[in-house]
Amino acid sequence: MEAWLRRGPGASVGGRTQPRARLCAMWGGARWWAVTGRRRARRAGRGRAQQHGFVVEVGDDGAGGLLGQPTGLEADGAGAEAPVVDHGGRFEHAFSQRFGELEYDHVAYGRERKIRYIGCIGNVDEHGKQMRSNHERVVFSTGNEMWHSDSSFRPVPTRFSISYAYEVTPEGGELEFVSTRSAYARLPDETKEKIADLVGIHDYVYSRSKVGPNAVTPSHAESLPPVLQRLVRKNPVTGEKNYYIGSHVRSIENWSDEEARTLLDDLTARATRPEDVCRHRWQVGDLLIWDNRCILHRGKPYDADRYRRRMHQTRVAGAGPTLEE
Repeated sequence: MEAWLRRGPGASVGGRTQPRARLCAMWGGARWWAVTGRRRARRAGRGRAQQHGFVVEVGDDGAGGLLGQPTGLEADGAGAEAPVVDHGGRFEHAFSQRFGELEYDHVAYGRERKIRYIGCIGNVDEHGKQMRSNHERVVFSTGNEMWHSDSSFRPVPTRFSISYAYEVTPEGGELEFVSTRSAYARLPDETKEKIADLVGIHDYVYSRSKVGPNAVTPSHAESLPPVLQRLVRKNPVTGEKNYYIGSHVRSIENWSDEEARTLLDDLTARATRPEDVCRHRWQVGDLLIWDNRCILHRGKPYDADRYRRRMHQTRVAGAGPTLEE
């Protein structure tokens, strides 16, 4: 399903990003939207997105207004589950810090032991050169096409992810979301009871080995040993529950791998039914924020040989280990 979202002033599809001065001017005047983990929203959105139940309009003043006043996402209440889309605006390190402490990029640290807070997604390198589909970095990034929650493989997993689109493709490359809170609510009572106290084993090397046997360098693997995460998480304010899964979950503590995989695949299938998927079609200048605690996402494939794609992303760290929640 598509969320129908308005294009920011001066945005273009399929082209390279506009000069930075133009991007700065795109902060104001755009419409804000949220893709929430809740079945019921504070304000309904427009278009077919309303049918899904977790795409809602948040405001009309764009990121310029958001920078100058409380975001509504600083708290842990209902609004905190809202991946937000702003069509227009410059992606800023300072903006991301408004939502909490930033998480450093695990790829830069794992491979080079460098601390960076802005990660690059797509097929454009640091020199502005397009990388083709057979480039190792492009192949590595195809792991993002699996349903996942960002940084669930870290001891303190990510809370918010914030992505900004500099260059987009005219086809492919969309971002899809599903709510694992809504999926949990649909579970039979016996399944809820079965998974209530389970603990997942999240392993980055496991998930990226699906891309290729040498996808993760030895130093990167050493920096990210497997971690334990609660399978069922609860909103600290509303008490609403969701299950916490994705491609990084290798197994379940004290279960055989075969039994664990059967359960995890079933939970994933329940969450990702076609009728429950919300799809975002990128436009230059889009700013998208989502809450990884209760939402799974995946990127759709695109033709890296034909098109350029460049996104910047920051991640806001969670409050602590999930086992302490």
